[in-house]
Amino acid sequence: MSQTTFLKKIKHFVHNKDGASGIEYAILAAIVAAALVTVGPTFGVNLTAAFDKVAASIAKVN
Repeated sequence: MSQTTFLKKIKHFVHNKDGASGIEYAILAAIVAAALVTVGPTFGVNLTAAFDKVAASIAKVN
């Protein structure tokens, strides 16, 4: 492969925007996954506490 052909392929790769949306979706998915890992345990504890309060309220009525 000649140097000019190589440079043309590099220029085409740099200016080609077709794969940009796929990369953007991958980055967005990684951010959402990181947020779920960070918030997940806290949300689970809060949800358990809420159900415990509901169960205690039901037990008082009966």
